[in-house]
Amino acid sequence: MLKRAQAGRTGRMGLYKEIDDVAENEEMAAVVYSVALDVAESEGGIGADEQKVLDKIAQKLGINPDNFDV
Repeated sequence: MLKRAQAGRTGRMGLYKEIDDVAENEEMAAVVYSVALDVAESEGGIGADEQKVLDKIAQKLGINPDNFDV
């Protein structure tokens, strides 16, 4: 998924479509957001650009990011 995200606009659009597809399932939404957090933190911390993406993912999933241990 990281490679798709780095592949440009088309790859990111596909990933956001997949996020939309799981947004109705609370458990899957939490898993997707947790994975996004793990990826964002993988290099030692969450930068401003990463936070913008995380905020967009949380919004699309309809979840509150404050409910996750960050």
